[in-house]
Amino acid sequence: SMRRAIEEFGMHLKEVGPKAVGVFYYAGHGIQVDGQNYLIPIASDIRIKIDIREKAIKASFVLREISSAGNNMNLFILDTCRENKSTNRGRLGIQGFKKMDAPAGSMVAFSTGSGDLAKDGPPGGNSPYSKALAEYISTPGLTVEEVFKNTRVKVMAKTNKRQIPREDSSLTSDFSFVPINKKVGPEG
Repeated sequence: SMRRAIEEFGMHLKEVGPKAVGVFYYAGHGIQVDGQNYLIPIASDIRIKIDIREKAIKASFVLREISSAGNNMNLFILDTCRENKSTNRGRLGIQGFKKMDAPAGSMVAFSTGSGDLAKDGPPGGNSPYSKALAEYISTPGLTVEEVFKNTRVKVMAKTNKRQIPREDSSLTSDFSFVPINKKVGPEG
């Protein structure tokens, strides 16, 4: 169902046209195996490599689906703690995500650097990354680059520099989640 939802999102972006801004935000478990980054759907029980190919979603698949829509801007945000509690990490040789290059007009944002593990949030709570991102994404007038820079600074402070969010950007236009002239609140 996750794969189908991603395909439908890509088709929807195509339908709304080139001026659409595609935002894919994934908060959950992710792993890297044999140089490939995978997103792990909820309730996936992954114990051996074949489970990954059958039950997880390649991050590159998501990026390709969204980028193929032909719109001018896509943001691909991965807030992954990068370890699956049910996975035998030693046997699979899993480490943090591998760096991904952003296609033209896109930004790939990671909750931490390549090869590193990100902090998970408390049970029922948000990770340091998602908390900081939520704060800055709703700040009027910040450019997308400022949102992620401010998020990085806050996460580094919160984790004593053990987690350093990263982005790979090939953005070709300007964007603010909340433009300065847009009212925030019940009226606007």
